[in-house]
Amino acid sequence: MKKVVLSISLLFFSFNVLSQELIKLNDLVGYWKPNEESTQLVMWFDNEDRFQMIEFSTITGVPLNLLSMMLVGDKLKIKTKYIPTNHTSESVFTFLDKQTLKCETIDEDKNVSYVIYSKVK
Repeated sequence: MKKVVLSISLLFFSFNVLSQELIKLNDLVGYWKPNEESTQLVMWFDNEDRFQMIEFSTITGVPLNLLSMMLVGDKLKIKTKYIPTNHTSESVFTFLDKQTLKCETIDEDKNVSYVIYSKVK
């Protein structure tokens, strides 16, 4: 009986893992608005089909300089620099669903903040 329960549990777990879908770059394309004062995001594909992203301050409108960007599984990892203050930070965007991103940002002083982004269009 234990083997049957274990087999059913493993089968159910395998089915759940296989049914989970990673969000693709196409799902990121659009304008993303934060739920609080932070930065706004715009993501697109350029004429050469390269994925592009710009992040800009909701306060000043000044864009951040994108130093690096990497998509790993369901996480988008970026490193940015805000030129007016020379401030750098690293952010990890986690996909809650195709319309919502959770962002964890760690600044150069090791302060951590969280922001939720909603896809506008």
